[in-house]
Amino acid sequence: MGRQIVITGSSRGTGRMIADRFLQNGDTVFGVSRHPCELEHACYSHTCLDIADEDAVQKFFATLRRDGAGVDVLINSAGIASSMPALLTTGDTFKSVLDTNLLGAFLMTREALKVMKKTGRGRIVHFSSINVPLASKGSLAYTASKAALETLNAVFAHEIADENITLNTLGISLVAGSGMFESLSEDVLMEKTSLLSKPKPISGDEVFHALQFLLDDAAKNITNQIIYFGGVR
Repeated sequence: MGRQIVITGSSRGTGRMIADRFLQNGDTVFGVSRHPCELEHACYSHTCLDIADEDAVQKFFATLRRDGAGVDVLINSAGIASSMPALLTTGDTFKSVLDTNLLGAFLMTREALKVMKKTGRGRIVHFSSINVPLASKGSLAYTASKAALETLNAVFAHEIADENITLNTLGISLVAGSGMFESLSEDVLMEKTSLLSKPKPISGDEVFHALQFLLDDAAKNITNQIIYFGGVR
């Protein structure tokens, strides 16, 4: 029987890639993003909302419960980047990145956990970035938001440790076909890859494989972990 999976940022990039793969796997996917999604599948439904909007997030989960849907898995894939020197980063830019990458992940996680606690099971995976251990230049807001996300995951994991729910983090490296990878300049790519033991871009299949490992029933005692791609630690 397929799982019921909520994926944020499913309209494009890595979120879209993994949504496709879970659907091929026989799972039901509830996609969430600010933008419409062209993905058409009998087991896919899409909701346009801003995950930093607390009321909208609460209504989304209330609708799932009303329709009889559970939440076996939450994957916080949504994220926005900001590429500029720290001294040129405005407060508005910084806040915008934090709203999506941190506040949005917090709201989605909090509401998903309420559902999971009632069903007695669940898996949550956040998407962080290799930028955190690399402290990449020109990515202050993005890197700070992802570092905070890793801490958010740790606190949540400690607070619900007695439940049959796990929370883990994937530190994504350069994902080919994600859009973000293709937008990087050659100089930025060279800087990042020079610091990686495994510098080649990864595929959506590799991300999906790591997710399947963390979501497996046999991974019930693996929680509060960070798995980085690229060999940065």
